[in-house]
Amino acid sequence: MKFNRTHQHSNTIPMATDPTISFIAGGLAGGIATIATSPLEVIKTRLQSNVGQEVMKCYRLVPGNILNTSPYVYQQHHNGIVAGPRFFNYARYVIKTEGSMALFKGLTLSLLGSMPTRAIYFTLYSNFKLFFKNFMTHNSNQIHFISAMSAGIMTSTITSPIWVVKTQLQLDNRPNQLLGFRQCIQMLYSKDGVRSFYRGLSASYAGSIETAIHFMIYERLKEWINVDKDVPPFQCMLVAACSKITASTLCYPHEVCRTRMRQSVEPSLRKYNSFFQTLLTIWKEEGARGLYGGMAAHQLRVVPNSAIIFFAYEAIVRTLGYMTL
Repeated sequence: MKFNRTHQHSNTIPMATDPTISFIAGGLAGGIATIATSPLEVIKTRLQSNVGQEVMKCYRLVPGNILNTSPYVYQQHHNGIVAGPRFFNYARYVIKTEGSMALFKGLTLSLLGSMPTRAIYFTLYSNFKLFFKNFMTHNSNQIHFISAMSAGIMTSTITSPIWVVKTQLQLDNRPNQLLGFRQCIQMLYSKDGVRSFYRGLSASYAGSIETAIHFMIYERLKEWINVDKDVPPFQCMLVAACSKITASTLCYPHEVCRTRMRQSVEPSLRKYNSFFQTLLTIWKEEGARGLYGGMAAHQLRVVPNSAIIFFAYEAIVRTLGYMTL
């Protein structure tokens, strides 16, 4: 395998010219981050969906000492205002009603999805950067944005079925009962055939804009930190967190739309179809609060997830790269 510095005076840790390095590093980084943030992902998905929104409208958690073992008390609540942080209230509710293992629903599928997804994405991103530098100024914002956007669209198309099934598994809120992987696939297929596995794909395409902004800011911040030397993986971790907060805040509504579109319902009862139709429906019925439902939970997951991914990716690329010099 060959590993070269793509630019002598770039801040960027040397990127692999051999796609094998990007593939391995991306896959391992995705797996590490997924395991570390799985409970956050489940709560985030619930709060974005109608499942979580209805629960939080109907109940509020009476504040108490989270460290004690006394039963939590729930009271009827009709005005939609929830006392205390919504994320932690809902996490307690899930543990109370479904058990602690519910926070890891869909983890196996998440691993099966995140590892190849990240492997494919980072490989495509690295190759697109090499391709577009032939037509644009090297290491420019345009190269990073277009490369990330292109990689995001291709990766979303390839891996959509995995994430549709994973979302459905996480939205299954039956107490002490887990929806099986095969059962979930059969249920989805019976409702709308192959199309069921590509629900929310248009929202994923829109989400590629967020990824593109994230990568563009990430690359630019790394260059700003240190133009002449490699940026240590720990600093890359901080940079990734800052850039992800910015990008995800700007583009968050697409996450809600994608989750709503992936909810499994009978075709005759389906409320959300295309991305823009879903966006307008949520805006008309729920307003800005609906479009930004679960954002705190989303940020609690994606920011550390992104930081861990980039830390692991850059460290693994650096290690594999210097091993093959």
